[in-house]
Amino acid sequence: MRFLHRIGKSTLSQGISVPLDCQGKWMLKIGKGQRVSTIMRFRNEEVVVDLRRINNKNGHLQFRYERKVHQRLRDYLSALTDKSKYKAECVIEIVEASRGIFEIHPIAGFDDNKPKLAVYNPVCHLFNECELSSSIEFREIVEVISNIDFVPDHTQREYNLSIYKGLLEKDWLAEESVHDEIRLKCDFRKSGIWLEVEFGNARTYYQDYIKFLIASRFRHYNCGILLCPTSSFGAYLCELGRYNAQMKHEHSAKISYSGMMTYEKATRELPFIEHIVRERIVIAGIDVHDTNLKRNEKKILK
Repeated sequence: MRFLHRIGKSTLSQGISVPLDCQGKWMLKIGKGQRVSTIMRFRNEEVVVDLRRINNKNGHLQFRYERKVHQRLRDYLSALTDKSKYKAECVIEIVEASRGIFEIHPIAGFDDNKPKLAVYNPVCHLFNECELSSSIEFREIVEVISNIDFVPDHTQREYNLSIYKGLLEKDWLAEESVHDEIRLKCDFRKSGIWLEVEFGNARTYYQDYIKFLIASRFRHYNCGILLCPTSSFGAYLCELGRYNAQMKHEHSAKISYSGMMTYEKATRELPFIEHIVRERIVIAGIDVHDTNLKRNEKKILK
């Protein structure tokens, strides 16, 4: 389990919420109003903190550290917000090292850390992995993504624009129609590779498969690639979207911000629809990669 968290005022006053898609199996079993003791490691220190299921409609999990014994952790998190020392908003990555033991790693806005985006753990359907790794077009996608900086305040719009510019520089075609008589268009195409970059709502991504199937019937088609943010990156973008919406509508009683499609959802649901998707596709994630942290190197493509 891992997720990103943008440090703000609520981090110090209310705790750190764990996105639902990032909760491990044992965490999902924590009932409403229940709490368990966990260990939080930071720098060369560690403290015991509560992981509590909030007793509300959504039932979020939250790390709580409001007692006196947690002062060291609050001081540490507070120091990361020092604007006189750090140039940007600080983003931390929280990683479950082992069950109930979590580590905090500042990855952006802290010292000289400059994390990048990365392509994460492609899953092939009716497509040979060796053929994928040797594909010039797929390597171009990996190169474009890995050259994009992770910027704490950038939304999916900025990342989409960076991907768009990067692929166009490599002669990919954008907004390509899958058939002359219908309006469905795929985000990008090159040499029979059809690419959908899906930062959209989780309820509408099945249309991406429809585009691939139509393109395979009426266009030159070698493979369809579905590129989605990981649950960690997606949850971060959703939280940023809610924050930005609240800032624009600070007098509104309630702000709604829809959930985002994730790599984990796509790979989890693939076995249930693979009898429908009879063409070659690849599902890959877009993740945040901090070069100072040497974890999951085999899953991160560079």
